[in-house]
Amino acid sequence: SMEELDLFALLYAVRKRWKLILILCVVCTLIMGIYSFFLATPMYTSQAKIFIYQEPNTEGAGSAYQNLVTSNYLISDYTELANSKPIIKQAWVSLREEGYTNVDEVASAITVSAIPDTRFIYIKAENENPKYAAAYVNAVATAFAQQAKELMKLENVNIIEEATVATVPTSPKKKRNIADMMFFTSK
Repeated sequence: SMEELDLFALLYAVRKRWKLILILCVVCTLIMGIYSFFLATPMYTSQAKIFIYQEPNTEGAGSAYQNLVTSNYLISDYTELANSKPIIKQAWVSLREEGYTNVDEVASAITVSAIPDTRFIYIKAENENPKYAAAYVNAVATAFAQQAKELMKLENVNIIEEATVATVPTSPKKKRNIADMMFFTSK
């Protein structure tokens, strides 16, 4: 059949050019190794964990379900709020006052995510300077806690875990990059 012929032709081509294929694999692996170990800028990630508690509604038959639905909607709202321009601007101002430079990158460095079916929010930042990554996160978390109380009338916004200065870079993943090239796996 045609498929058998195509497979046979492919195997023949691989067998005939195996040295070239091997050389290409070695060259690609070397390039990725040189990039990962010498050229790529190490990036550091820090994160803060925030817990938001709202008094449950105890009235009505479907109050437990309603509380769950409302809580899920509100967590989405809080996630959006934490990543909003007023929060970023407040964080930016406080960082400038503390003497940080290049704080224009706060917005692009920050990511905010909610843990599904919980009242927890993570605020993360990535930067080539681990001190900056932690400072960005803590400034945004503080601004969020203040703004959530003012804008959404929430009293129970607690920063459970402040960001700490990372000691190990999160990227590039040197060994993984080389393994990906060697075994053609995808990230």
